Amino acid sequence: MSGKLVGWAFAQPKLSPTQKLVLVALADNAQDDGKAWPGKDTIVKKTGLGKSSVYRSLDELEGKQLLRSGTDERRIDCYWLAVPQGEDDSQGGTAFPTVGSVIENPQEPSDEPPPTSPPTIKSKLSEEIDSVWATYVVVMNPRGRGRELQPDDRKIIREALKVGDVGELETAIRTCEASDYHMKRGKHKGRPGGRHKSIGSILKPRATKGQTWRSRLEWWLDKAEELEQGKKPEFDVNAEAERIRREQEAD
Repeated sequence: MSGKLVGWAFAQPKLSPTQKLVLVALADNAQDDGKAWPGKDTIVKKTGLGKSSVYRSLDELEGKQLLRSGTDERRIDCYWLAVPQGEDDSQGGTAFPTVGSVIENPQEPSDEPPPTSPPTIKSKLSEEIDSVWATYVVVMNPRGRGRELQPDDRKIIREALKVGDVGELETAIRTCEASDYHMKRGKHKGRPGGRHKSIGSILKPRATKGQTWRSRLEWWLDKAEELEQGKKPEFDVNAEAERIRREQEAD
């Protein structure tokens, strides 16, 4: 790993967050001369991005002259980063290592396996967050980049896991999808506001309604229990509040 190259990758301007994440992952795997061997699957694991996003970003970074892809005598997947030049170099800026020299002057065959990245050991919390997110993607079927776990999404799930377990969060997601009100289906199609399709709209408490992370989760769990019992729960919070008020006045 080259700290110099990682710093260089972080400093690159005019890159999307996805492009920068892929470039940093490559730099983290590179030698000081800018040569890196991580396969595409390794980059996917290191970044947490989808394969299509990684492949697209690699093409875009190559188009921006920040890397070159190719092969060498040891690996099919090989990349050359535009390594920073030394201060005394008259060219300044960045330049690629000499790709041709790798092919023209191959190293002696080696019995040693090619360098690999150490296996990524995920914490229990990371695995739980990934599990909840996978359920969200399957149930809600977001499109495009909405399928990629973003830092804000991870933070929301982490906060919810402080007061609930994976099963409860996954139940909340499924219950939200079953709600015509929250999905703006049927008679609720024309209601004001948007659909509750983001993980935040499902799990984050509504401060204006006095909710906490736990009370928000319990609200979904109560609705899920009503559905299991064959009841038709009222998902419209305002309509539910009005019903309760009428019942209290009748008593």
